[in-house]
Amino acid sequence: MNVSTLGGSAIAERTPREERPRTRTPDPERKERILAAAADLIAQKGYHAVSIAEIGAAAGITGSGIYRHFESKSSVLVDLFDPTLRTALPEPQRISSSPSPSAETGARPV
Repeated sequence: MNVSTLGGSAIAERTPREERPRTRTPDPERKERILAAAADLIAQKGYHAVSIAEIGAAAGITGSGIYRHFESKSSVLVDLFDPTLRTALPEPQRISSSPSPSAETGARPV
């Protein structure tokens, strides 16, 4: 900090300090707490009746803190269902690349 005088009074000037980028590392445990809180609340009240603020409060953070881990409330829901969908459809590549029944029989879609 530099000090200069102006009319007999000292004025402190801030000198630029080394700027380091402010980056936050997402806490994986916090993300899991958010998902657990969301799962409980959605099971109790339903998706549309639960707010981001309620999910945050149940996870021990502010509602806006959820946006550090998820883009939106629907992203929370997608992450909740993702493991289930991966288990239900273990080979999505094979399913989507298999020929359709009409291709095998030569039938044309109507």
